[in-house]
Amino acid sequence: GGVIFAAPLRRERRAEAERAALRQRQSKALVLLERAQASLQDAHSGSDSKRTLELADEALQRAEEAAAAGEALGADAPAHVTREVAAIRLGARRLRAETLARGTPSEREAARHLFRGLLEETGDPDLRLLLGRLELEGGHCRAALAQFNEVLAQEPDRAEAFYYRAEAHRRAGAAHYALLDYERALRDRSKLVAVRAPKVLVGRALAHLALGETSKAREDLSEANKLDLREPLLRLGRAELYRAEGRLEDALTELAFGARTFPRVARLRHAAGRGWIRAGDPARAQAELDAAAALGSDPAVLVARARLAALLGRDEAAQSDLAEAAERTLPEDPARAQLRLVQARLLRVQGRERE
Repeated sequence: GGVIFAAPLRRERRAEAERAALRQRQSKALVLLERAQASLQDAHSGSDSKRTLELADEALQRAEEAAAAGEALGADAPAHVTREVAAIRLGARRLRAETLARGTPSEREAARHLFRGLLEETGDPDLRLLLGRLELEGGHCRAALAQFNEVLAQEPDRAEAFYYRAEAHRRAGAAHYALLDYERALRDRSKLVAVRAPKVLVGRALAHLALGETSKAREDLSEANKLDLREPLLRLGRAELYRAEGRLEDALTELAFGARTFPRVARLRHAAGRGWIRAGDPARAQAELDAAAALGSDPAVLVARARLAALLGRDEAAQSDLAEAAERTLPEDPARAQLRLVQARLLRVQGRERE
């Protein structure tokens, strides 16, 4: 009789042991998931970019470990593990992209690729707007326009998307289209979230100047000044207005002051560099263009620096900057035409007229 009762007892003990082992494996998967979530939360509060990227990578690694543990459990995996792992992967990749987008030119290029991959998965208009801004900062006006058009197709009243599309139009030479979008951005200023009205007004002033409308540009710059005297691009707008009025010394003074006051604004450093080239001060021009190249990703800065090097007879340095600019421009970019012009001038100076 003892033998008859022993077999079911052994089976029950084995089953209980298997259930305990399963619970332990499930618990391990949940612990790994919690660690991944904690790493991502820490990454969002990272003290600096380097630490944020390290923690985002850690979150990705721990998410993969949790995913592997869940896959090993198969149908016995906790129901939410797969869903939460997907959310952590997406969140960590997005955080990496957003962090790299604030970094060096090479890091911004990496961010562009990350954003493209994320957009294929999500179609998120916020990510699309960020990608469009990166395209614009890199001088890719047509690529930026494509992204902003998509954002506005999804969110037709998004004011900052109108601003950035206006900037892309203006930098591509389509000032009339730019004015229409600046107007839309300013129609309801309460909807301007990521961009403030003074910056939009400066952009509209620059579009007016491109069309020779100096009085309208002056009005916009005056209003921007009243709203926020410390808007960095206000200095750029004033300088362009002074140039249009023939006040070249005043224009250079504005740019020099702006570059000193806002040393982290690449567009100001770039404009100041070009101003010093026109003023015949190559040393100051070089310093400003070097700073702009380190801060931003617009290849137009490299073209301007190549032009300066060519003027100084430093052909090797000019060729180096032109080669890098060629790698970073697209055929339809405005900087590509500027690049070819500098190349042609350099070849002519070298006596290579046919080329």
